[in-house]
Amino acid sequence: MWNASIAGSRPDRPALLDEELRALLRAVAARDAQAFRALYHALRPALSRHLFRLVRRADHVEELLNDVMWVVWQNAGAFRGDAQVTTWVLGIATLKSRRAYQRWRRDEAQSDDSSVAEEASENPAPVDQDLEQGLAQLSAEHRDTLELTYYHGYSCAEVAQLRGCPVGTVKTRLFHARRRLKQWLEECVDSGEVS
Repeated sequence: MWNASIAGSRPDRPALLDEELRALLRAVAARDAQAFRALYHALRPALSRHLFRLVRRADHVEELLNDVMWVVWQNAGAFRGDAQVTTWVLGIATLKSRRAYQRWRRDEAQSDDSSVAEEASENPAPVDQDLEQGLAQLSAEHRDTLELTYYHGYSCAEVAQLRGCPVGTVKTRLFHARRRLKQWLEECVDSGEVS
């Protein structure tokens, strides 16, 4: 059973241990609103930082934070315990932010002047097009690791925690992803296809 004193935790309280978060999550699965409030306050700082790294827009972080915590409320009983609670929640946040980003891009494209949007989609910048094609050559794991590290700015240790794998695995994926991307670009240069 979770410690009732945790329910009154303040946002400035030191981070909870995973076992404390697990106890809160079990209580949330039983629909304990106080436990949910405590879990929310415990996860909010790390979750806000993570979401900001992903979307880079403070105005969207609060909306996504609430969406993620709603999923946690709805699915607390589905937590299998294979990873730390924080890793599980940050994984949900990553998926939610990707979907939201795609939705925002679609909305922006629809609100733009149709001729400008059509021209941009027909003639993407050469560098973007080459990079996009190169990334498409990578496995999903390699591409994901590159994006989290270089695009979102996570360290290897943070990526390892997010993906529930050892740091060495992240470094190996980065090594192979960079090597494959370099080979692909060299092949394009040799064949004269790089823009």
